[in-house]
Amino acid sequence: MESETPKEEYKQILKENLKLKAELNLLKGKQKTRSALGRLASKVTTNIFVGKGLKHSVLRLFDEIPEGKVTKVTLADVSSHVVWRLTRVGIFTLLLALIPLCILSIQTYILNSQNNLLKEQNKRLDQSINLEEGSRRSSLIFLMSNIMDKMGEELKAPNNKKNTLSDALIGRIVSLSQALRPYRYLENDQLIKQPLSPERGQLLISLTNSALHESTYEQIFEKADFSYADLKHANFDGNYMNSIELSFANLEGATFRNSILEYANLEGANLQEVEFAETYMNGIKLNAAKLQKSHLHNVKMRNANLKKADFRNAEISGDFRYSIIDSIRLDGIKIGVLDLEGIEIRNQQVMELVDTNDVASIFTLPVASREYLNENFKWQEKAIQKEDMSISSSYTLVRKKASNLFTMESCLKRVLEIIKSSNHIQQLEEELKETKESIAFLPEANPFGDDNLDLTADSVYLFRMITAAENTPLAIGWIEFDPFKKTLKEFSLGDTSVLSFNKSLLRDFPLECKN
Repeated sequence: MESETPKEEYKQILKENLKLKAELNLLKGKQKTRSALGRLASKVTTNIFVGKGLKHSVLRLFDEIPEGKVTKVTLADVSSHVVWRLTRVGIFTLLLALIPLCILSIQTYILNSQNNLLKEQNKRLDQSINLEEGSRRSSLIFLMSNIMDKMGEELKAPNNKKNTLSDALIGRIVSLSQALRPYRYLENDQLIKQPLSPERGQLLISLTNSALHESTYEQIFEKADFSYADLKHANFDGNYMNSIELSFANLEGATFRNSILEYANLEGANLQEVEFAETYMNGIKLNAAKLQKSHLHNVKMRNANLKKADFRNAEISGDFRYSIIDSIRLDGIKIGVLDLEGIEIRNQQVMELVDTNDVASIFTLPVASREYLNENFKWQEKAIQKEDMSISSSYTLVRKKASNLFTMESCLKRVLEIIKSSNHIQQLEEELKETKESIAFLPEANPFGDDNLDLTADSVYLFRMITAAENTPLAIGWIEFDPFKKTLKEFSLGDTSVLSFNKSLLRDFPLECKN
């Protein structure tokens, strides 16, 4: 037993020795593999960054240096390989640098796409919220329909000859106008920038087309709210709209011929390309209103607030006396017969621009308009006492009494007195009063002439007579006064008739009104 034990131990030792040899051989194999891979990587790296050609050319250079026989070919070969290797390294480095840049670009593109999706989602959400508001407003349309039906019943009542409405119905109309608040709605798949109320616009058009009595309109407009109403291209010709609230309303392209808008509030309203003709607008608020390319022909706009109003490229004529014009914009404006007497400037910055020898110094105007203002007006400095008893100054426009404007206006008034003294004209005006209409006399020619108003210079006074029929201006003829022959004639539908008039009005008819 004792002799077998050393043999077994010996066998065990041999087995372990063989096992260790196997493990050692495996480790040597792995080390050889690593060495081979290292040599391969080193070789590849050297070939990439140095290259075989550079290596061989450098070895050849080292061989030639000890012998002192360095050839130009060797130097050129080394130099060319160095330049080429540097270029290759630069390109390789650039490619490596482009990798993170490309990754960042892809990430940025993905983020932008996500942001665009979020913006679109927010946009649609905003549209949905506003459309829900619009749907809620639509429920008030049924109330509006009921009110319109009730209004029709009251107007058709046999005892209602003046077209008035009951106080209860007026109260319902006022409440409805206040309930129809503005909101943003879709137009060409885009939400409009400023909230508007199409329903308020619809309500106002229904009211103005109902030919109500002026007292009823006054009761409604005193308390009703039509601000932010959407009234694009609306027709308000011949309408009575005193003291109406239309601030920030969209009235682009609307017409107000022979209308009454005195003391109305159109602050900040969009009045681009609007036509005002023979419109009464005394005391109106047009501060910060947009009136680009609008047409204001022979309007009555005394004591108006035009502060910061934009009249660029507009055509203006009429009575603007004593209006506020601080910071008004008049670039490219075309001026006709215009009365600006009493217009006052108190803004210190604007006052510094005033040139007493050039009335138009504070405005940007065409040459013809500047000449018109300088011919007819002058600046007059005026002292003002403030609430704290201190004294400040202002500039006021004063009309020159020797001006062509002053003379023309005086003469037109004298001629219109003669025309209105005719029995025929008085009878015609009485007939029109029954339909709540009146005659407007638009000058076509006179001895003065005016290119800005397309007035022909002639020896006679020629007026076009118009009236509003069903809210539409209607020409009813022409009337001519000859100051030399002292005759008054009416022309209508090819028929000419001589009218009688009060001859006493010809006494002391000014000579300057004839020449």
